[in-house]
Amino acid sequence: MTMSEFNNDEVVRKESIEIFSNYIQEVIQQDNISETKVIEKFCETYAISYSTFIRWYKNNENINARSEAQINKALSESFVRCLCHKVEDVDSHILAILTKPNSRVILETQWMGSNSVEELKKVFENQLKLLEKIDEAISISRQIKIKDSAKNQLKIYASLSESCISIKDDFEEFNFNLYTAKVPYFKALEEEWSDLKDYEIYLLIIASETEPQDKIAFNPDLNKVQ
Repeated sequence: MTMSEFNNDEVVRKESIEIFSNYIQEVIQQDNISETKVIEKFCETYAISYSTFIRWYKNNENINARSEAQINKALSESFVRCLCHKVEDVDSHILAILTKPNSRVILETQWMGSNSVEELKKVFENQLKLLEKIDEAISISRQIKIKDSAKNQLKIYASLSESCISIKDDFEEFNFNLYTAKVPYFKALEEEWSDLKDYEIYLLIIASETEPQDKIAFNPDLNKVQ
């Protein structure tokens, strides 16, 4: 995806709808209320016309710029956390992110369970090893140049692929899980982060846990973008 495609209104709308859809599923599961009630409460809270919101959310219709701006503002104020999903194919997933020309990454770690201090020390050491390897993979990916020769590009892709395979092997050896999410585009629209607005930002969490989850919620820190 190029930067021009990323900024396309249709792409932005699709991402916003997906974010709200995930939110609805989470609320329905936690609070056992209907989708209609969730939407009504959201529209009431942010003084949004229910019928206009349904046209935008359900029917994917074009609405006037003022209403769309109002919805986007409400989304940016409501959804500060990312819903990160557990990744099965660690190597191919990281490779797919790093080969996007406009991608940037936030790396985080998480640990759970009743570990002893000695066990925690080992967890921290292993997470540090993985952070260093992912940093190395990011550095390799930044060498990719669109106008470079096919031979040079393939050399870099081969090196990056090898790095991603090594990362996957370490995840398996250390019994860690990887959770990832795309950071909502509107996080980078705030004035403080305006230099990031043309990038796709991904949150990657290296997790040590006794009971893996399908997804975890995490608040992305844009100070850590790399």
